[in-house]
Amino acid sequence: IFFRVNYCFGVRSMALRIHALQHSPVAHLGTMENWAVERGYKVDSSHLWVPDCAWPDVDIFDWLVVLGGPVSMDPSTCAWVVEERALIASAIEAKKVVIGISSGAQLVASTLGGRVKKAPYEEIGFFPIDFTKEARNVFPFLPNQLTAMHGHVDTFDVPLGAVSLATSAACPHQAFLARNRILCLQFHLEWDEDHSHEALEALADTITRGPYVQSVSTILKAKEIYCPEMKQVLFQLLDAMVEQCKVPCPEDIEEEEEEKDE
Repeated sequence: IFFRVNYCFGVRSMALRIHALQHSPVAHLGTMENWAVERGYKVDSSHLWVPDCAWPDVDIFDWLVVLGGPVSMDPSTCAWVVEERALIASAIEAKKVVIGISSGAQLVASTLGGRVKKAPYEEIGFFPIDFTKEARNVFPFLPNQLTAMHGHVDTFDVPLGAVSLATSAACPHQAFLARNRILCLQFHLEWDEDHSHEALEALADTITRGPYVQSVSTILKAKEIYCPEMKQVLFQLLDAMVEQCKVPCPEDIEEEEEEKDE
């Protein structure tokens, strides 16, 4: 019997091993874990808020998911950020799939050389994002517009060589794709109704007024409307990433050729 397993620069298309870097008990994989379990993928996570949490070796995962939560880019206020960036860099060098969500997307962007800065407006609540033409070229199933959950005060510049995927009225940089296998989303598609309750309980005391800040009651009423479509688009994106990473990008081809020459 011959079993064929497709490889994408060391990433297996069957029985994927997914490892999440989790910064807070309430900032978890959400419906992303449902997607993985439904497909028979292995899911594991590192709880970085726990003292002396061990960092995973890049050999134990195929996908690295860097989640959101209370993360500062300043090593003086966030003890683990230097080591976390080093792990992300190692995963990228090892040609793993890397997914960044919210502040996790900012960490990945900064690892790729993108600047992380204060966003023009604080965004908390359900607000529409507009997918770019380039995004729909890569992911044809994407709608022109999608209302997604937001929860951020900072943002990133799209790293050099990456493709901008989405914008919003409050923030020009909402998502990007780099090297066909690095996907970063400033917004949250992984939130489900239970997740919304957990996260909002943690955020309730910090929510301030602003043109793109909704009240807790407004968010809780809206979750039943928007969470189902968020889940659908997330599942489509993740399925597409399984296929997308099989397409070699110019940077990977160039690196492989340089390695051969050495």
